[in-house]
Amino acid sequence: MLELQDILAARGRIRNYIQHTPLLRLSALDKLAGFEVYVKPENLQSTGSFKLRGASNKLLSLSEDEKKRGVIAASSGNHAQGVAAAAARLGVDALIVMPKDAPALKVAGTKALGAKVVMHGLLSSEREARMSELAAEQGRVIVHPYADELVKAGQGTAALEILEDEPKISAIVAPVGGGGLISGLATAAKGQKPSLTMVGVEPTGASRYKQSRLAGQPLTIETAHTIADGTRGNYAAPANFPLIEERVDELVDVEDEMLQAAIYAYAKLAKLVVEPSGALSLAALLSGRLGFLRGQKVCLVISGGNLDFTLYAKWLAEGEKNLALIMNH
Repeated sequence: MLELQDILAARGRIRNYIQHTPLLRLSALDKLAGFEVYVKPENLQSTGSFKLRGASNKLLSLSEDEKKRGVIAASSGNHAQGVAAAAARLGVDALIVMPKDAPALKVAGTKALGAKVVMHGLLSSEREARMSELAAEQGRVIVHPYADELVKAGQGTAALEILEDEPKISAIVAPVGGGGLISGLATAAKGQKPSLTMVGVEPTGASRYKQSRLAGQPLTIETAHTIADGTRGNYAAPANFPLIEERVDELVDVEDEMLQAAIYAYAKLAKLVVEPSGALSLAALLSGRLGFLRGQKVCLVISGGNLDFTLYAKWLAEGEKNLALIMNH
């Protein structure tokens, strides 16, 4: 199982390849939240999401022979761009399997970084199956978005920065998609501060880890419907489920309407462009799901800011109305 030393090693490896994103104070939400609100904006990474951390750690760990063979990944967009950017910097050929409904901005961004793209399926299980087939056919090294220990270790470096910038943070709230980010963050945070509370947030339409926790085993759900494309997976990864059960204290879920309100709140209050998946933590705050953290210093992790701006305009309009209802309640 992933341990703190793996994440410390990753930090040393990727230090010159990623941004140490700032820890922002969002005091405008303190009264509503009942705790001191901090934000970790991973949307400010050069590729627009935290995924650059894990991709860089994985690719920097490859042997020369593996680099020559090239890499392959499956992603709805942010991991795709992280792998493409890391591969371009290291001169490694990259192939990415993306879902047919991937946001056009993410597809274009991946191609602009030099990676080849194959569009396949809609669900995470479908594109990962195709990734495995192509890896076997072409001899490429798989850079799994959330079930690779080196990738998870890279993602966890964000928690080291959070506690370095504000050691008194007592809780971290982060989005949960495949489970790689929350696994890395929880391992790093609790490895340095065992008393810290770790909270994961999923969209209600794709809450496979929350459902799996209730069932006591990793589940595959029938459908995954949410505007949060980065978390639109349909199964809980067996590689991450035990770690999440051990190190993530709470799992909550939020409706898409709350995601829209959170997207608008970030734009209005913090001047940050945040995609739906990245807004999950704030959506949990706005929905009242974090009341058990009252009186603490809490960090909300923004996982990314890559989105379709036509949809963004729609979400802002809906979000403004939804946030007004919340603030006036």
